[in-house]
Order: sequence, then C-alpha cells, then structure tokens
Amino acid sequence: MFKAYWDHLFQYQHVRRKTLKADTKKIDRQIAQFLDRIVDANSPTVIGAYEKRITQLEKEKRLRQEKNRCLW
Repeated sequence: MFKAYWDHLFQYQHVRRKTLKADTKKIDRQIAQFLDRIVDANSPTVIGAYEKRITQLEKEKRLRQEKNRCLW
C-alpha cells in the first residue's frame, strides 16, 4: 500500500513539474509578444500598460520556477 501511494505521489510530482515548465514557456512567449507590441506602440499609456503586464508575467514566471525548484 505504501509503495502504491509513493508511486502515485512520484507520478503527481512528475506531472506537476512538466506543467510548471510548460507554463513557464507559455509565459516567455507572452512576454515576447508584449515586447513586440511595445516596439510598435506609439502611446505612452499603452506602453506603460504593456510594461505593467510584462512585470506581472515575470512575477508569475518566477513563482512557477520557485515552485518547480521546491518539488522533489
């Protein structure tokens, strides 16, 4: 019974790690898209909004990286 639980826990951690890595890649793509939009933007207000969103995405990315690091 313990082995079954251990195997289940190991499998869960593996899936969780894969999900966190995929989320990190998705966030990287979103950041790149916003950077491209900043280059094309003319309005300081729009640029500020994009920069704010990039900052939020970077925080989310760091959080996911930290969660991934804490998994065993």
